[in-house]
Amino acid sequence: MEQDTESLYLVTTDARCIDESMGQYLDDYLDGTLSRDDAEKFEAHLCRCLACQADLSNTINLFAALEASRDSIAADETRKARSVSHGK
Repeated sequence: MEQDTESLYLVTTDARCIDESMGQYLDDYLDGTLSRDDAEKFEAHLCRCLACQADLSNTINLFAALEASRDSIAADETRKARSVSHGK
């Protein structure tokens, strides 16, 4: 497998969430399943909360890295299958 030249970028902060009740919204926000009102509340919270900004950024970056890894593995498997079928 080829080495991925992109590395996972993580945001670190010592900040704590300014409203712990908002932490429950992150997954639903990313999934797009929050109501319009809850999404607006969460977005307003994100504007003020460094901890949740970091959590959101790290989660998005993690999903992107997992997607890239999955695609790379699938491409490697395709190449291997082709080389076997062609007798290489």
